[in-house]
Amino acid sequence: MTITKNSRNAVVIIPCFNHGMHLSAVLSEVHRQLPSWDIVVVDDGSTDDSSLLAGSLNCHVIRHPENLGKGAALWSGIQWGLDRGKDWLLFLDADGQHPPQSIPWFLESAQAADATFVTGNRLNDVSTMPIHRRFSNRTTSWLLSKKSRQKIHDSQCGFRLIHRSCLEGFSPTTCHYETETEILLHAAHHGARFASVTIPTIYGAQKSSINNILDTIRFVRLIFAYKSAAA
Repeated sequence: MTITKNSRNAVVIIPCFNHGMHLSAVLSEVHRQLPSWDIVVVDDGSTDDSSLLAGSLNCHVIRHPENLGKGAALWSGIQWGLDRGKDWLLFLDADGQHPPQSIPWFLESAQAADATFVTGNRLNDVSTMPIHRRFSNRTTSWLLSKKSRQKIHDSQCGFRLIHRSCLEGFSPTTCHYETETEILLHAAHHGARFASVTIPTIYGAQKSSINNILDTIRFVRLIFAYKSAAA
């Protein structure tokens, strides 16, 4: 499955909630890395100037009138891409924790491994990751690997490249961070070919919005409730 930085059958989806401080730098670098790709910013009820900024930087903007959750923002972006016949969807966050400079690694991995689902992996260097996030991520990644019968290195990383075949028939039952896990489970159940690329672990002024206890419970509950990929 051919994919390059000049592909026109591809879209970048960036969920955003009050990340205007980082958005300009992220979008500028994404445009530089992927000059031919559409970029969709899903503004999930921001109260800052995120929508105006994204629109001024030649992006398509989907705006939720109120904050519905990251999963809902992802779903709005997915629908936009699939409705327009996009074959590849690249997801990254707006807060600067996912460096767009790593994008070529995802494209190269998809080509080299003939993968349909490429995930970022931050767990090779967790020195800057808060200890509670390490525990949550390693636990859910292990459980998800067992459930899907495929190696999932970093289940909570939102930096991903996904072929549309992994999303056909997908309709989320969740709307928060666990939607990313639900997408992985759906893709595994429908024969996705997984690969991963090591990306930097960035925890600086950016602070994760994940609620360690509540969202981890949501992750685990979803994994146990989801039908087996081998069913």
